[in-house]
Amino acid sequence: MVEEIAHFSEFSQPKFASRLVYIDPSLKQGYSPSINPFELTDHSEQNIALMTQELKSIIKVLLQGLGQ
Repeated sequence: MVEEIAHFSEFSQPKFASRLVYIDPSLKQGYSPSINPFELTDHSEQNIALMTQELKSIIKVLLQGLGQ
Protein backbone atom coordinates (compact mmCIF):
# COMPACT_ATOMS: atom_id res chain seq x y z
CA MET A 1 0.00 0.00 0.00
CA VAL A 2 2.87 2.36 0.77
CA GLU A 3 4.26 1.97 -2.73
CA GLU A 4 0.83 2.65 -4.25
CA ILE A 5 0.43 5.86 -2.26
CA ALA A 6 3.96 6.95 -3.21
CA HIS A 7 2.96 6.72 -6.87
CA PHE A 8 -0.01 9.11 -6.49
CA SER A 9 0.33 12.01 -8.92
CA GLU A 10 0.42 14.50 -6.03
CA PHE A 11 3.76 13.11 -4.89
CA SER A 12 5.31 12.83 -8.36
CA GLN A 13 5.73 16.61 -8.52
CA PRO A 14 9.08 17.66 -6.99
CA LYS A 15 7.57 20.42 -4.85
CA PHE A 16 5.16 17.94 -3.20
CA ALA A 17 7.42 14.88 -3.02
CA SER A 18 8.80 15.92 0.38
CA ARG A 19 5.28 15.95 1.87
CA LEU A 20 5.14 12.16 1.92
CA VAL A 21 6.61 10.69 5.08
CA TYR A 22 6.70 6.99 5.84
CA ILE A 23 7.17 5.95 9.44
CA ASP A 24 8.09 2.29 9.77
CA PRO A 25 6.60 1.08 13.08
CA SER A 26 8.78 -2.04 13.01
CA LEU A 27 12.05 -0.16 12.56
CA LYS A 28 13.28 -0.65 16.12
CA GLN A 29 12.28 -3.44 18.51
CA GLY A 30 10.36 -2.14 21.56
CA TYR A 31 10.00 1.38 20.15
CA SER A 32 6.81 2.99 18.87
CA PRO A 33 7.28 6.14 16.79
CA SER A 34 4.99 9.02 17.61
CA ILE A 35 4.15 12.48 16.37
CA ASN A 36 3.32 15.24 18.83
CA PRO A 37 1.37 18.01 17.06
CA PHE A 38 1.76 20.21 20.15
CA GLU A 39 5.58 20.17 20.03
CA LEU A 40 6.58 23.41 18.33
CA THR A 41 10.02 24.84 17.66
CA ASP A 42 8.60 28.25 16.72
CA HIS A 43 6.64 29.63 19.69
CA SER A 44 5.60 32.88 18.01
CA GLU A 45 1.96 33.88 18.33
CA GLN A 46 1.56 33.68 14.56
CA ASN A 47 2.85 30.09 14.40
CA ILE A 48 0.77 29.00 17.40
CA ALA A 49 -2.33 30.49 15.76
CA LEU A 50 -1.51 28.72 12.48
CA MET A 51 -0.95 25.34 14.15
CA THR A 52 -4.14 25.75 16.17
CA GLN A 53 -6.13 26.33 12.99
CA GLU A 54 -4.48 23.34 11.31
CA LEU A 55 -5.31 21.03 14.23
CA LYS A 56 -8.86 22.37 14.33
CA SER A 57 -9.25 21.60 10.60
CA ILE A 58 -7.89 18.08 11.04
CA ILE A 59 -10.23 17.35 13.95
CA LYS A 60 -13.18 18.73 11.98
CA VAL A 61 -12.40 16.46 9.01
CA LEU A 62 -12.00 13.44 11.32
CA LEU A 63 -15.34 14.14 13.02
CA GLN A 64 -17.07 14.53 9.66
CA GLY A 65 -15.74 11.11 8.74
CA LEU A 66 -17.50 9.73 11.80
CA GLY A 67 -20.77 11.28 10.64
CA GLN A 68 -20.89 13.96 13.32
